Amino acid sequence: SVDGAGVVLPRDGRPAHFRLHFSLPAPDPALTQWQLRFHRVEVDELRSSAPGWQPEPQSFFRPGSEDGLLPMSFQQGLPVEWSGAQTIDVVASSELLRTLRPQVVRLAQGHEQDKRNLAIAVTLYASVLVLAVVAMSLLLGARELSFLSFLAFMAASLLQMLLANGHAYALPALAWRGALGAQGLNLSMLLVCASGISVARDYA
Repeated sequence: SVDGAGVVLPRDGRPAHFRLHFSLPAPDPALTQWQLRFHRVEVDELRSSAPGWQPEPQSFFRPGSEDGLLPMSFQQGLPVEWSGAQTIDVVASSELLRTLRPQVVRLAQGHEQDKRNLAIAVTLYASVLVLAVVAMSLLLGARELSFLSFLAFMAASLLQMLLANGHAYALPALAWRGALGAQGLNLSMLLVCASGISVARDYA
């Protein structure tokens, strides 16, 4: 189904099949390659194909080496010789209610979008890390257990952010959580809630 801005995926894991229609101008060597992009959401598998073109499937929980360390989108470079009307078949599945929003943009434009989104994510990570370091310093200096609960809350929040952005699955130490799929996200959220309750109890 389409919600007006993208394709809504069934939340029971059933594959959603849809077709993209678009038109490309004649190839221009002075410009960067066209690419098909989707913003990064919790999909178990994402497959794109067209006659003569079938890139490797992608997954939020099992990023490939081509995705890099901190992927911000799903992207596939389109054949440079393509021009005129084109059609791409897409199959995607997820255990969560998510919306895929496709884009066909130049490679340079896609990189700019990823850089902006990555800058926001890294800023948030750094902010949580600073708070965690402050909590650890206070814990070691004041010997107050209330700072331990705050440190646990910061650690759980950082883990949740890494999982929600899909970056945890690209880190060797956390890649095993990809086997949990969407349940790993739910468990991480429970940790955030539990540690948040501890903070509220200790600072009440």
